Amino acid sequence: LQAVLEREPTCALARANLGGLLTNRGRLAAALEHLEAALATDPESPQVHANLFMCLVRRGDHERGLGHAWRAQELEPEDTALHGDLLGPLAYVEAVSPAELAARATRWGDRVAAAAEPVARPAWDGARDRPLRVGYLSPDLKSHSVAFFLEPILEAHDPAAVEVFCYSNTLRTDAVTERLRGHARGWRDITRLTDGEAAARIAADRIDLLVDLAGVTAGNRLRLLAYRPAPVQATYLGFDATTGIAAVDFRITDPWLDPEGFEAHYRERLWRLPLGYHCYRPPEAAPPVTPPPSLDRGRITFGSFNNLAKVGPGVVRAWAELLHRVPGSRLLLKHAYLSEEATRAWVARRFTDCGVEPGRLELLGHVDGPEDHLALYGEVDIALDPFPYGGCTTTCEALWMGVPVVTLAADRAMGRYGVSILSRLGLADWIAGDRDAYLALAAARAADLEGLAALRYELRSRVAASSLCQAAPFTRALEAAYRAMAERLWAEGRR
Repeated sequence: LQAVLEREPTCALARANLGGLLTNRGRLAAALEHLEAALATDPESPQVHANLFMCLVRRGDHERGLGHAWRAQELEPEDTALHGDLLGPLAYVEAVSPAELAARATRWGDRVAAAAEPVARPAWDGARDRPLRVGYLSPDLKSHSVAFFLEPILEAHDPAAVEVFCYSNTLRTDAVTERLRGHARGWRDITRLTDGEAAARIAADRIDLLVDLAGVTAGNRLRLLAYRPAPVQATYLGFDATTGIAAVDFRITDPWLDPEGFEAHYRERLWRLPLGYHCYRPPEAAPPVTPPPSLDRGRITFGSFNNLAKVGPGVVRAWAELLHRVPGSRLLLKHAYLSEEATRAWVARRFTDCGVEPGRLELLGHVDGPEDHLALYGEVDIALDPFPYGGCTTTCEALWMGVPVVTLAADRAMGRYGVSILSRLGLADWIAGDRDAYLALAAARAADLEGLAALRYELRSRVAASSLCQAAPFTRALEAAYRAMAERLWAEGRR
């Protein structure tokens, strides 16, 4: 791409593609420079607008980015791939309601279905007298948050209940990939297969239940589910909004993520797991829990190690207001994108524009190694969960490191991970019902230094003893759900 630009510096498509590549590598400021140059050259390019949206969302610039998303769709209303690429980033944007996201996903799913012809598969016997053949479909079978939650399940699966197959669209494999491979009876690399070819492979394996683990996130192969390669199809873990695809029968969830009334957000039927949504394996590299920093410093440090894309304008305003409410308090933000000086400067300006003095904000980028990353929780008294897209892995990590989390029960599943996790730990009093309650709760907790210290030292044992970390009973409940899904569709005439 650089060579193309040296020959043709005004080539908007090359700049757009380079901007997209830099965005994916976390070099947001450099990406933005190329994308804005591409826009100046070709303001009517849908790809330029789409890539600008995705770059801006990643740094939390939702308001500016959203206009580019809508413009990309206006310019290319029939481009199924482009519309699908936008669905994942749109989920971060507070201004996009669950109803609107579901409507857009459903329209996209209908386009996908129109281009897919169901693959031929053997007649289904309902798996009534044998173990279920379960296929897990994912681009993230590697060192990735999805794999962290999947691995204890794969290890705990009862071979008398399920036979595990993994369909990997993972481009860069690692040691985690090899561990996961060891837990599967069948492992299929589908990176070089078309959707139709991958669907035929799944059908030939006689999979009873195919579980998508990516939704519309990067690298997904969601389209192949429209070919209906398995008699029962579900989505789980990777993306907590509707897939929009009619051939996906169930969304696996829990009563806290998707309480009664959330059914309207989905095309899938909801299947709520009684023990919760996640099975968490604490990191072996975790250092010991340290005393809360406020004991020595005499001031509270709030923190968030979440994806910067989740720190939208509403979150910035709320956290700035919290700092004003709690005199002397500080805010520590950590994310890989903050390794870039220009991105740090832009984020800092967002807070100074809300009246926060620069000295009350600390911005940290990537650190080498999980132990060093986890050790930074020792600098935080209270973790703040962003909204409407909350933290999941980060929430579990904070709690394991003794840092309690204040969360807001949002109007969508991806904003309710904290609700699910904290409820399972008996910490419902750290859950706020709305923005005002969220700020009041965080300020009240910050005023109780003794209470924070006491809770800090008991959190790790509380997490370890909870259903969150009990892989065997969790997996038995998941297997029971799989069996019940198959029985439900068999009774309805699915063959």
